[in-house]
Order: sequence, then structure tokens, then C-alpha cells
Amino acid sequence: MENDYRKFHESFLKSIKDEGFLHEDHIHPVVLIWTNFESNENKEKFLEFLKKQDEEFSAEMEKYLNGFKLEEEIIPIYFPFHAETDEEYEGLFQFFSELKQYLKVHVYSILSEIAFTDDDLEDLGENEDSLDYYPSIFSESESGECFMSVLNYKDFSINEEYSGDYDINNDTVKSLRLPIF
Repeated sequence: MENDYRKFHESFLKSIKDEGFLHEDHIHPVVLIWTNFESNENKEKFLEFLKKQDEEFSAEMEKYLNGFKLEEEIIPIYFPFHAETDEEYEGLFQFFSELKQYLKVHVYSILSEIAFTDDDLEDLGENEDSLDYYPSIFSESESGECFMSVLNYKDFSINEEYSGDYDINNDTVKSLRLPIF
């Protein structure tokens, strides 16, 4: 699996516009997990876990998973990633942390917006709204390899200055990492 994570990242990058996640002025934040199940029993436990969260989503997921050889194929699974409060954000992180009980996660990718600031900018305060945000895809493999692609809304081109490999301890990506491995 080593270094294959870039293939998963590139696949997601190519599909975000066609899948309806990326638009000219906004994104629909999403987490994509590349996974497989060690057994049908794990799949059933996973669906039961989802059902406790959202019955409709669990039913859709069951239909979706029926099209795969669960123990053999690496399956892309999308999860909405939207939180407006710190409590909702913590709930999402808890949700993803619990997923590892049911799934064998190989790689995950997050489509979100990211803003870059000057290092000497101490406190944004009310100026946070004046920052320029960029769509980005951050991916991490189970072995700790990280890659990020930062895009421009105007033409969806890749901003080479901020895109590339990142160390897992780099401050730029620390807040993007999920407790999923």
C-alpha cells in the first residue's frame, strides 16, 4: 500500500467537480475514506453504527456496499464533513475515531477550505472573515504519509506553492488530520 495513497488522492482530486463537491465559489466539505472490510460481520457492525447516527444514510450505504467485494476491494466511502460549532466539530472527530472499530482505513481525504496567513499575524479577531479561503484536499495514508492539493476557485488550478507532501507534524496540516488510524 505504500505510496499508493497518492493515486487515491489524485482520483479524488479529479472527481470533486464532477461529483458536485467543488463549485466556482464554494465547496461541499466531505471526507472520503478508502477502506475495505475484514469480514461481512464488520460490515454489519459498521451499518449498525451508522444507523445509530442516521438511519437513512445507513440504508443508502447498505445499498452502495452491496456492489463491492467487501473483503477484496478497496472501497471509497464519502461522509459529509460540516460543523458550525466546536461541539459539532468534536462530534465529527469522535465519529471518525469510532469508525476504525469497523473499517480497515487505508487512506482518507478531506475536501475543505483552508486559509493561509502570515506567520507574524498574531490574532485575527474580527479580521478572520477577510482571509482568502482556498479549496483543498488533504490526504493521509495509514503509514502517516500526507499530501495536500490547494486549488484556486477561479480556474480550479493547483496552487503549487502550498501543494505537495507534508510531514504529519507540520502546523499547516495538524488541524486537518483525523484520529482514524
